[in-house]
Amino acid sequence: MSLRTCRLKSQCVLYSIVLAMLVVVFWKVYIVNNTVHIRRSLLEPVDDEFFFAGPPIDVFIFEEHHEAIPYWFNSSSSDQLTEKKGLTLIHIDGHGDMGLPQSFRKFPYLRWPQNRKELDFYMQANDVFIMSAAMSGMFSKVIWIWPLWDQKNHEDRPRDLVQIDMGWLMVDTLIPKLKRRAFCFCYKSLNRGPSDTYTVRKKDECRRLPTSLENDNGNYSEGVVIDRKMCNTEMSFYHEEIREDVAADILRRETEYYKENGVILDIDEDFYGCTFASRPLLNAGFTDKELDAFNEIISVILCPYNAKEEKEADSMMSLLLDDVISADCLKRKSDVGCQREENHIYDKFKKILQTNKKHLTCGKTPIKAGNPEEQLRKLLHTIMTWNQRQLSAAKKVGFCSTTSKARGLDMTKGSQFHFCMGANTPNRTMVREHNTTLSEINSRTTRLKNIVKALKPNLLPNIVTLCRSSRDGYVPREFQNKIENDIIESLKVMSPLQLHFDEELLGGKDGWLRSKGLS
Repeated sequence: MSLRTCRLKSQCVLYSIVLAMLVVVFWKVYIVNNTVHIRRSLLEPVDDEFFFAGPPIDVFIFEEHHEAIPYWFNSSSSDQLTEKKGLTLIHIDGHGDMGLPQSFRKFPYLRWPQNRKELDFYMQANDVFIMSAAMSGMFSKVIWIWPLWDQKNHEDRPRDLVQIDMGWLMVDTLIPKLKRRAFCFCYKSLNRGPSDTYTVRKKDECRRLPTSLENDNGNYSEGVVIDRKMCNTEMSFYHEEIREDVAADILRRETEYYKENGVILDIDEDFYGCTFASRPLLNAGFTDKELDAFNEIISVILCPYNAKEEKEADSMMSLLLDDVISADCLKRKSDVGCQREENHIYDKFKKILQTNKKHLTCGKTPIKAGNPEEQLRKLLHTIMTWNQRQLSAAKKVGFCSTTSKARGLDMTKGSQFHFCMGANTPNRTMVREHNTTLSEINSRTTRLKNIVKALKPNLLPNIVTLCRSSRDGYVPREFQNKIENDIIESLKVMSPLQLHFDEELLGGKDGWLRSKGLS
């Protein structure tokens, strides 16, 4: 064999090897790019987190926390709901949301709801939906991961485990000798030992909701303490509170304990901080009494039904404020020209409400409130007395419904169109305020990302529910867009996501301030 022949064969073999290697390399690049969608270059390091990427996880983004219920029960219509019992709820929130619901005759107690309409009984308020869902048997464990800023409301323990036993009792009513059913619960603090054995750390304590006889006679914000024998307990589940900085290690170390029959991950954006949306109004010089009086007037004039109409009504009120600002009558109240300006503004908005904005007005005005024209005149006259600082604060805070009219139980929600100031003011609530910063938000996002990573691969949630808590005035609105974006980016470390934005979000997908051009 000649030297030339040997050289050609060697080159052929070499070319074959190189070609094979290139095929393998390019195939790997193709696989990574089409399953993980993350590597752009062979020179980039591959984060281990992406090798667990599976099918997209549905993330449902909505406004008020009780609106999680239809998503948890997979309700898209009034058809039979899919039964899913014995799940673990991982609840990441600035508040525990473990209030008791009211009992009604058709409340789905100790059974799975039969249809979408029955879910309304679980949606009475934004802090009773977890206990309501637990009564159906959905959860065997509820894990509340709480933020460091809420330490004051917890014992000096990074985690605490209790068993909650739920039941009912009969209570007195305003009608003599007539009793009705009320829900109650008992709890005992536990220590968990080897092989999931439990020892009682603290004795039972039982509570029920106050009755109509008690509501006006004392502070029952945490319920009425009752004797253990009075509560006919019929079901139980475990509730554990874990501080955010230790949560990732605990979830990673004790995966099998938390796994159960599946996981729902539920996050409230007020995990990052809790503020009062009324602050700008109070800082501008409004008193609680003045805010109440104005809200009472506007609530009998404008009654938008859904988020779209709500935005229309807010835009109309913003135009009204602009006209008042332009009139600049506060400094010259006795000026005849100002009275002329007020009349002109009144005529303009009366015409608007009677023509193309008639669908925003209230159908029936209470007799004591007077006729709609009188109320509009009263509304405008009130606004004309505000100073420039108050007018600017009113424009920024805006106007919205206190709760969604399209969701929940009619007899408990009582939605009205008000200043968009949430459910609480600093002087009328026990909710703790925490004003966050960009630096703190970034640190909290790092911890959240570690918590989410700890869910892989065995605690991956069936679905994720993400609550904005903007309408109720809790989430810091100036940071709401960043907070939501940080949460979504954190969720991406566990799986591709399929985002679903609820149609009743305050301000729509963009959020309240951004929809008003203020963010």
